[in-house]
Amino acid sequence: EIGPSTISVSIHAAKPHTASRIYEWIEMDGRVPVDKKLGSYILNKQLIGIRKASAAGILVKVNTVLIPQINENEMVRIAKRISQHGATLHNIIPLIPSGRLKSLLPPTKKQLDDIRKKASQHIPQFYHCYQCRSDVVGIPGQDDIL
Repeated sequence: EIGPSTISVSIHAAKPHTASRIYEWIEMDGRVPVDKKLGSYILNKQLIGIRKASAAGILVKVNTVLIPQINENEMVRIAKRISQHGATLHNIIPLIPSGRLKSLLPPTKKQLDDIRKKASQHIPQFYHCYQCRSDVVGIPGQDDIL
C-alpha cells in the first residue's frame, strides 16, 4: 500500500537449530525465547515474505551476517533458497563480535570472499559492505557519515 520499490530482509540461518542459536526471541503475545520449533517458524515466515514481496514487484535484498562456527556452513544454502523465493541480491557481511556473540572471532577476509564466491553461483552478491552501518547515506563507495 505504501509502494516500496526495494526492501532488505535479514536472514542468518537455513536450519531451525541454527536459527535458535542466533535469534534470541520472537514477539508473539510478548517475547518468547526461540527454540528449534520457533526457529523453523522464523525461517518459513522470512521466505514467505520474500516470495510475496518479489511477486508484488519489489526488489528484495537479503542481508546475512556470516558467523563462523555457527552459520558459515549454511551460506550457500541460504543463497540458493532466497534466490528460489525471488530475492535478487544477497549481502553477506562479517560478524562484528558483541553482545552474546562477543567471544566469537569474525570471519577472515578469505573466509568472507570464499563464501561470497560460492553463494554467487545462486544469487548476485553485494560486495560493497564490509560492516553494517546504520549511518550510511548515498551511494555505496561514495557514502557520507552523518
